[in-house]
Amino acid sequence: MRYPLKFSILALWILAGSMLLAGCSEGGGADEADARPASRARADLSRPAWMSVDREANSVELEIVAGETESNDGWNYNGYSAGGARITVPEGARVTIHFRNADDVSPHRLAIAEPRDPYPGRFNGADPVFDGAVSDSPTSLDGAARPGASETISFTASESGDYVMMCYLPGHANGGHRIHFRVSGAGRAGFREL
Repeated sequence: MRYPLKFSILALWILAGSMLLAGCSEGGGADEADARPASRARADLSRPAWMSVDREANSVELEIVAGETESNDGWNYNGYSAGGARITVPEGARVTIHFRNADDVSPHRLAIAEPRDPYPGRFNGADPVFDGAVSDSPTSLDGAARPGASETISFTASESGDYVMMCYLPGHANGGHRIHFRVSGAGRAGFREL
């Protein structure tokens, strides 16, 4: 059976349009991740053993170790550095971070702060985005968590957005001692390597 040329061209336009729409719906940007259907959104986040989420209590507990591996000369959190991972917690969650320094050479700190571009070599004080989301004496080498030291910090992740978990000590953040920290307005929680 032969179809008129007009019909064939119309069929090709419809096919091309549907393929274009299917490709556009895949998304993949940071803002689009929370807009994905729940079944697909959960698939891209994991729950490592060092992360505990209690949905009923709206709380998240994290075991974060600085210098856990030799990656980035020990300037890492749970082996990740230079933005190579992202922790996601639900907006409004009470977050407790049990922080330990396993680096046998360098002191380290931890804070949840605004990302910068570029990161300075030295900070003039600490400016965490949430009250309590910072280690004691965050910019002081004297008060920093020495090798083997630990500390617990707690805060409420009160505003959704993309932040950074970083070390305020001189040279650390710009040396890669940082990973992404997202507060999800869609209630997502988990971890993802980037």
